[in-house]
Amino acid sequence: MYSGIITREAITISNEGDHNGHRLIIESDVSTLVKEGDSVGINGVCLTVTEYNAKTVSFDVWPESLKRTTLPELKNGDRVHVDMPLKHGEYNGGHNILGHVDYVADLVEKTSVEGSDQVKIWFSLPNNFRDLIPVRGSVAVDGVSLTITDRRKGAFSVSLIPETLNRTHLGQMTKGDKVNIEVDFNSRHIQDESGVLSLTIPDDKRSEKADSDQEWAFATLIKGGAVILIDEGEDRTEVALVAAAERLSEDVLTFCLGMARTGCNLAVAGNIAERLAIPAPVVNSELDEEGRRFLVPVRHREVEDNDYSAEALLKTIEMFTNEDYNIGDWICPGNVPAVQILSGEVDRPWSVLEGSVSVLNQAGLYPVALCVTMLAANGKRLNKEQAEAFAARFELPALNLQDYVVKP
Repeated sequence: MYSGIITREAITISNEGDHNGHRLIIESDVSTLVKEGDSVGINGVCLTVTEYNAKTVSFDVWPESLKRTTLPELKNGDRVHVDMPLKHGEYNGGHNILGHVDYVADLVEKTSVEGSDQVKIWFSLPNNFRDLIPVRGSVAVDGVSLTITDRRKGAFSVSLIPETLNRTHLGQMTKGDKVNIEVDFNSRHIQDESGVLSLTIPDDKRSEKADSDQEWAFATLIKGGAVILIDEGEDRTEVALVAAAERLSEDVLTFCLGMARTGCNLAVAGNIAERLAIPAPVVNSELDEEGRRFLVPVRHREVEDNDYSAEALLKTIEMFTNEDYNIGDWICPGNVPAVQILSGEVDRPWSVLEGSVSVLNQAGLYPVALCVTMLAANGKRLNKEQAEAFAARFELPALNLQDYVVKP
């Protein structure tokens, strides 16, 4: 295990071999600290010492490492980062690095950070590693422990402070240079291939970041993606995942329900419920204090009772967005409860429910929203800071109702 805090560099003396293996020899003072069989991190790759003397250390680089890393490209005179394994109980000032490189990245852009001595570097990011490299997460670049500062389609960035620039060769790299990337192994638990959770939203349901969060959110909803809606009040904060019901897909629906930890809820505007002749429960037949009617849960007639699969939920949701459906197409009890929003008819405080319909209206979409309140693992509602961290982690637009949603 390595820390990624680089305190040594070495010079490549020799790197000879073929596709079956290389013998890599470096010149470094680390030769006084190792013995045969010890592990040493070289540009983020864990290698085993095979030979050493007073000035040099040798390593055998086998085919797997040759295929996955930049080591076969090292030339005589090239400088490499050297990292010694952590000792038991030793303080780790970076993050835990295994020395198992995931992929080789290209440097795609390098800029100076205005008003500071920092340098911002963008590296290529294959789609299959996208969810393992979250904004504000950790990543090892040529063995250097760094924080991910931003992410865009096909790339992520890190910002290098002067200390890192002085201690590593990253600052001397130019566009097209290649580096070894190891994702933070702690992030690997977010991958789920069981079908229980869908932890990603496909690229075709995403929109590139725009000049404003509102513009980004509208474009995302139009493409069928999800946005975060935050209603920060004096007494409580409510956070919801919102998507346009007419553009909803199974993967986005599963993502929203799995992440929100709440059931499937629809917010519908105007007379949509009247078109379907869906009644409100007797106790709520009159407007509640917030100007809504809570409708009975319904399901499409072709959906089996207690079928809460994404496919079944979407079949029911389609009834609310397709005007060809009517009272003859649904039965209850059902798998989708809806709340009818009577926009503009009463003077009442706003919430994420009304806000979700307003956002769709402003985006030019049919006013039926998947609007699921988000809960934390302890069952409490998310606060604003948690919502913003979640939005950054999954690259979702986040709108504050007070700032972006026009009230009637």
